[in-house]
Amino acid sequence: TPDQERLVREELMKKSQILVNGFKKRNRLAEAKKYLLLIDKYKLK
Repeated sequence: TPDQERLVREELMKKSQILVNGFKKRNRLAEAKKYLLLIDKYKLK
């Protein structure tokens, strides 16, 4: 259902945001950018 899809997406966003913050703290910006691109793809859907 669309609702389930939205929930999954929101979970992904939360998790990836945490991951991105972790990467930034460890100066792993290349990896953070990769995740941000993935997040953007999900936002567009």
